[in-house]
Amino acid sequence: MSSPSRAGSSPDRVALLREEKAEKAARTAYLDRMNQITQGLSIATNLASQWPWHSQKMALPVQSNSSAGSEEAASPRSASLRERRNRVLRFRIILGALAVAALVAAPWLFQGRFNAMLGSRIKMGGDRLPRDDQTSTFNSIVDASLESDLNRVEEIPTRVIWQNGPLSDSTGDLRFTGQEANSNPNENGPPVRTDEIGQGRPIPSQERAPDAKEMNRILEDEDSHKFSANTKKQASPKASRDDEMLDFVRDMIRHAWRGYHTYASAHDDLAPIAHTGRNWYPAGSLYNTPVDSLDTLWIAGLEKEYEEARVLVKKANWDVDASVSFFETTIRQLGGLLSAHSLTQDPLYLNLSHSLGLRLLKAVDPSSGLAGGAINLHTGAHVAHDWLQGMVGTAETGTYALEFAYLGKWTEDERFTGAVKDLSRTMEKLRGTTPVPGVWSDRIDPRGLNVVHTGRYGVGGGIDSFYEYLLKIWVWAGGPGGEADVNTDTAWAQVWRDMYEESVDAMLSHNGVNHTRPNGESVAFLTSWHHPSGGHDSTMEHLACFIPGMFVLGIMTAPEKLKDTHREAKILSWAKGVAESCVRMYSEGPLGLASDLVEMTGETLRPAGWGTSYHTRYILRPETLESLFLLWRHTHDPIYRQWARGILLSIERECRIETGGYAGIANVGVGNRGERHGREWNDMQESFLIAETLKYGYLIFEEDDVVRLDEWVFNTEAHPLRIPKWT
Repeated sequence: MSSPSRAGSSPDRVALLREEKAEKAARTAYLDRMNQITQGLSIATNLASQWPWHSQKMALPVQSNSSAGSEEAASPRSASLRERRNRVLRFRIILGALAVAALVAAPWLFQGRFNAMLGSRIKMGGDRLPRDDQTSTFNSIVDASLESDLNRVEEIPTRVIWQNGPLSDSTGDLRFTGQEANSNPNENGPPVRTDEIGQGRPIPSQERAPDAKEMNRILEDEDSHKFSANTKKQASPKASRDDEMLDFVRDMIRHAWRGYHTYASAHDDLAPIAHTGRNWYPAGSLYNTPVDSLDTLWIAGLEKEYEEARVLVKKANWDVDASVSFFETTIRQLGGLLSAHSLTQDPLYLNLSHSLGLRLLKAVDPSSGLAGGAINLHTGAHVAHDWLQGMVGTAETGTYALEFAYLGKWTEDERFTGAVKDLSRTMEKLRGTTPVPGVWSDRIDPRGLNVVHTGRYGVGGGIDSFYEYLLKIWVWAGGPGGEADVNTDTAWAQVWRDMYEESVDAMLSHNGVNHTRPNGESVAFLTSWHHPSGGHDSTMEHLACFIPGMFVLGIMTAPEKLKDTHREAKILSWAKGVAESCVRMYSEGPLGLASDLVEMTGETLRPAGWGTSYHTRYILRPETLESLFLLWRHTHDPIYRQWARGILLSIERECRIETGGYAGIANVGVGNRGERHGREWNDMQESFLIAETLKYGYLIFEEDDVVRLDEWVFNTEAHPLRIPKWT
């Protein structure tokens, strides 16, 4: 049984009413401006017509030094001269009055055009990017003026549903208890968020939800949480941008960057509470945050902040005598530089990435293409991770091919392309050593070239980005339409797509759990599978919340030979269900934020374990927003924007540090929303906040042709790389 259709529901009526009222408001504003100009001109004309031009006081004086002069003054010729001078004076006064009227009216007349110019933006195809617009949008003003009209629509209650409760009350406090939201105490503008410091910050005005009866059908229908091929929701007919939310997220990006630039400039990351910077390695900074932020600042149109980041990145020196993580340096520094080059074509970024890439290349085994561990950027010495006991991490070795392939193409340095092809051949051999087809462990034996059988096979940390790159390498290098000709230079990429499809089927068969909770609700999640016992963990990692988005990207890019309507519907159904569970990780928590590891089988989703631990923290992770972004792009179901909005407001309310930046929280399983007293913080603004969390949070409210998914592919750090036009 499918979910109720949303066609013709109250959100559509609201949208229509909003458009009509916005058009009416715009016309009224324009007419008001024109009336002001007309009134100004009328006043100027009346002043000119009523001025005492011919009075004795206004008559131009004539010099009279002799009787001859007096006679000349009385002559018709002198009278004509005076009249001409008076006409010139009248003309000048009229011109002056008109100029004053124009100056008074110009700001009102051209205000809309100036706002449109400030909001002009690039569509990733070569136009101009948006400039930094710090003013309120016209839409938010219209929304405020329509508040009373919208509330008169009977079918629309004064609350917003996020999963099973109102999205936000008037202070921006996310609540999921099913209670009604309070009315807005600020009748003259948007609601204001307050915190312990007392500084208010406007939050986006509320959308309106379907009527309660319809929403109950959507939420309580027993089939709405199951994973049948018929589970669908009516898509929105138009994927328009949400200017209000774009402004809101842009301000979050600006606030995060401002904190870093003020207190941690030239360091890797910001400690926002301590007002200082921190580096990953004692030998010096690798400029994590500025490199990771370049593309986000560019896409969001924050030109001032982008230039600040570019100045810092220009100072980067990769000759650091430190053993750095091959994996992290590849996805953050190398990926960030390549993305900045892909967006801007600035040769600075390609030169820096080539220099860094040559140092990272020394961590790659020249015979197998396997890589990982740590690499000393100064000496080139490779160091294996102790905890892997001589093995190679699957995610580490499987998550460099996209960056190296891009670098090899643009620099025409075959060493990078050759490493990727070597890795492809090795992966094809390893494919036959997995315990079950499509099921990979988190480590590989580089000597015996086989997948290590660990007995526990997950989809989160240690393996997550490997599965992601099985798809994305093929998307980038698979050729036009995703089907590489066997005779082309990209034929090597086909094995990655084949392994991806095999792994998707394995995940749904072995890692997917559809659990019925004590309250009767069904919750879907992906967890570790035990082989050969066949058991499952009862927890899910937040890191695995990217998988619904990966499933969707696989559907969107599938070549014709892989089209299978029934299988595609099954995959999409799982994607939607797991994404909903990831959102519940936020909505059912006391702070509206999700922990790193969540217990999925209780009455509510809660952090795994007891007390404060690694599992209970929230460190500004992006994976859920990533999946919501891809689901939105594929379905245009407004629920995904609504959920994303709720997560962003939770981050804003709970993690924002007013002096600049955002901090993590050590335990999101305790406390009350908005109450910060006594809270244990994780005093670190991870660079992926700007690189991933806020980039996906921004793009979900943008138009589809901003970073089009058929022209760009994101690396695992959310750095978009342009897909080449293969010939």
